[in-house]
Amino acid sequence: MIKPRILWMITLLSSFAFLFFSNQDLALLLFVMVLAIPLAPIMMNQIVARNVMISIVMPPTSVKNKLFKCNVIATNSRVFFFSLVNCKLEFTNEVTGEVINEELLFPLGGEKDECQVPFILESKFCGSLVTKVKMVKVYDLFGLFGVTRKISVKSETIVLPDTFSSQLLFSAYKAKDLEADEYSQTKAGSDPSETFAIREYRPGDRLNRIHWKLTEKFDEILVREMGLPVRHSFLVLFETGIPSELKEDSTIDDALLEIMMSLCQKMTEEEISYEIGWQDYHSNSFFRCNVSNLDELSGITNKLMHTCYQKEDGNAFSHFSESYGEFGFEHIVYISRFVPEAFEQFENDAHTSAVICTYDQNITGSIETANLNLYYCSPENYERELFAMAI
Repeated sequence: MIKPRILWMITLLSSFAFLFFSNQDLALLLFVMVLAIPLAPIMMNQIVARNVMISIVMPPTSVKNKLFKCNVIATNSRVFFFSLVNCKLEFTNEVTGEVINEELLFPLGGEKDECQVPFILESKFCGSLVTKVKMVKVYDLFGLFGVTRKISVKSETIVLPDTFSSQLLFSAYKAKDLEADEYSQTKAGSDPSETFAIREYRPGDRLNRIHWKLTEKFDEILVREMGLPVRHSFLVLFETGIPSELKEDSTIDDALLEIMMSLCQKMTEEEISYEIGWQDYHSNSFFRCNVSNLDELSGITNKLMHTCYQKEDGNAFSHFSESYGEFGFEHIVYISRFVPEAFEQFENDAHTSAVICTYDQNITGSIETANLNLYYCSPENYERELFAMAI
């Protein structure tokens, strides 16, 4: 450390000046003592530093934008003079790339002493916050010279998203087979085993749809509309790919995770069974899992908080198709920062809801077609824009 060294040099120069301008034996003794006394702790510190161990204790989970307490535990396994320890820590969010640096300076005594140093952290983004010890420097008793220790320590806390509440509207979509046991309450179909509604005859209606008994009873031609079989099978696709032309943005990364978790939490609370999937760049494979209750959602939350975004030309749709072929879902919910190419082919196969989180101010609001609900939002307004969603 600079300050103790400056003080020592001033003291040493002062004693040397006193010796130079004085012929007293006391001056020589003083100069020798100022020069020699720090040498013993400096030499002893070479041994002490090798036996200093550092560990970091962090809570298993925390919440973004809220303070949480951590501890650095330093131990000295030798019975030697106490030392001063300078510990530099780096905390990296694996999802957003957020980096937090922390520097701690604390004394560490002898006689196998253990020192606990509490400190407070706060993360602006959700995800896995992993600790790295950048440097540990153990100083002698007077803090003059330090010995650097290389210590490999890993600890992490899962910074959970601050989920928001939303209202979900479920759109009916024609089932791919007639064995579905649910029927649309809003659309007519062609399944003769179920009646959707009775209405007056219109020119062009087929004769085999006339309800003859009711026509005779009410003395007017009435037509039976057939039921539309539906099956609510949901796939939630989370986009972890980033096109090369888009810039990486930690704020959007965080917003996408929060949108994803909020939507999944709401669907689970509504007792909707769904599959969730994303391209896992750690294993270079597509991760897919079924979720039907809160316990199963909690089970994949940890994995989701460890996911990472990566620049590439593909997207979640292409990775899913390569791994599993046909989608086979009636409803697809897609969460991304961009609209993928050939998006239309997926909306033809299923009712698709896409949430696009972007800073592009030229794109606002929602777009609806027969089988597509397209929602645009930004990291600042996604709670408001996604309060009511049709999926």
